[in-house]
Amino acid sequence: MIAASFGVFGFFQLSFFPATLTIFSHHFNVKNDGKLVGIWSSKSNAGNIVGFLMANLFVYTFDIPW
Repeated sequence: MIAASFGVFGFFQLSFFPATLTIFSHHFNVKNDGKLVGIWSSKSNAGNIVGFLMANLFVYTFDIPW
């Protein structure tokens, strides 16, 4: 079940990423595209870090089982 949901979500990310790049290219000049795409792609790493910290907060501070 988890592998299937990862596959479906990955397919949607794969499908919509080119559309996102097209939107970026129409609204921003070529000089800023690289910086903007770099910031956009780093949001998943920041989300992973915040999610890890929140999970640790709940497990260790509030004694909630994982």
